[in-house]
Amino acid sequence: MEMVNQIADKLGLRFTAEKLVTESTFAPIDILDYIYAVLHSPTYREKYKEFLKIDFPRVPYPENAETFWQLVKLGGELRQIHLLESPVVDHFISKFPVGGSNLVVKIAFDSGKVWINDTQYFDLVPEHAWFFYIGGYQPAQKWLKDRKGRELNFDDICHYQKIIVALTETNRIMTEIDQYWLTDEVIRSLNLNERQKKSLPFLKQNKRITNREYCEIAATSIATAKRDFDELAKMGILTLKGAGRGSYYELNSKQLKWLIQLK
Repeated sequence: MEMVNQIADKLGLRFTAEKLVTESTFAPIDILDYIYAVLHSPTYREKYKEFLKIDFPRVPYPENAETFWQLVKLGGELRQIHLLESPVVDHFISKFPVGGSNLVVKIAFDSGKVWINDTQYFDLVPEHAWFFYIGGYQPAQKWLKDRKGRELNFDDICHYQKIIVALTETNRIMTEIDQYWLTDEVIRSLNLNERQKKSLPFLKQNKRITNREYCEIAATSIATAKRDFDELAKMGILTLKGAGRGSYYELNSKQLKWLIQLK
């Protein structure tokens, strides 16, 4: 009950055993959805990845009611999607365009096509959905591997297309979760190094930064700059744009209001 009491006291809400429409109350399902959202934060997973392997996760308390309800909403969306109960999963984004035996023989991914045999494939499958991990496995791949040697019926084909939607939506919502979970306190706990902190005023003003600019600001080498950028990208703070000499890192605008408050 400690978490319930902390949320109630900090946010000025009243706990109820059943979900009510009253805004000043919260219920067990809200706590579940809040935790579900936090556990799907990319930054949370990166920061605590070693700890999560050996112990139960530590879930931070919400700082305010707005953050709590936003994460409850996103966690609820994720939960419904993962149960394949959300109407979103019925809006297929992939196709199964070629008729045939439907026999799963040899599974391969190439340019948006997931081949199940020499002639048949699921088309328009996003690359991030194919490679997406949940826990220790990749659902889009494992589901087909588990059915190797079997013929897919109509329901199977529809179910797989729902999985592709679910994985794509999970990827989108996880990015959105960081918008609300990355509070001032959390960002300070990310332990940015002094070089990274020095770049924040420049990022605040310009919203983007190149390797050369970072090296000048932080007085460091290209190799060190790349390592710093890789860390910031994993945290969802920066996004790589372009390639080669024309490449640069762009500040994730959703994080700007928190980043500029770092000391």
